[in-house]
Amino acid sequence: DKIGLFEAADGGTLFLDEVGDMSAITQAKILRVLQNGEIRAVGDSRIRKVDVRIIAATNRDLLEGVQSLTFREDLYYRLNVIQIRIPPLRERMDALPALVNHFLIQFNRRHHKHISGVDAAAASYLRHYDYPGNVRELESIIAHAVIMADGDLIVSEDLPEYVRLGSRPRPALAYQQEEKLLSMAEMEAQHIRHVLTALKGNQSQTAKKLGLSRSTLWRKMRLYDIDPLAVAED
Repeated sequence: DKIGLFEAADGGTLFLDEVGDMSAITQAKILRVLQNGEIRAVGDSRIRKVDVRIIAATNRDLLEGVQSLTFREDLYYRLNVIQIRIPPLRERMDALPALVNHFLIQFNRRHHKHISGVDAAAASYLRHYDYPGNVRELESIIAHAVIMADGDLIVSEDLPEYVRLGSRPRPALAYQQEEKLLSMAEMEAQHIRHVLTALKGNQSQTAKKLGLSRSTLWRKMRLYDIDPLAVAED
């Protein structure tokens, strides 16, 4: 039988990411566990004791959520025992080289590439961008650059245009709070359109950039109703 996260973390630590986005139902369930130290699995009448330390993270102002009645006040005080503020990426740019290297390793492996670093011009653009989406935005930027890169270094032309311009356009990328969350399929379709547009609708080059066969790209374009001719005209 599968066990729940709290049961699996019994005696240890459970990390709850983006608690500010939890539904009211989920907030109530988390609060019951924190108050009583008890859980009951779905379909099970037994009550089980658990001892779990919670680390929670959010990019929202939870106190503002309490005031607007979107976040439970009792849960807020249960979670807000010790608060650690992690400064935004723009305030800790000394971490940028290590983060870029980390994401290069990650996306090299994923896309079977061997990019060793970033050239001076591209590095300058990365240093002077203010990253309103923080580390997640940097991850997306490096993912884009790795896909677009032809050589063993990322050059400025491989970066998204908005990074080179110094500001993010609207409508913004999928991770922005005010934008609706996208499914993986929607994100993939969005990315295929972006690469197709950048390559003027050339399907062979797009397939190569995405690490796909032409037949796989063709199937995905049919699945997502992407017209390469219409994309090329954008």
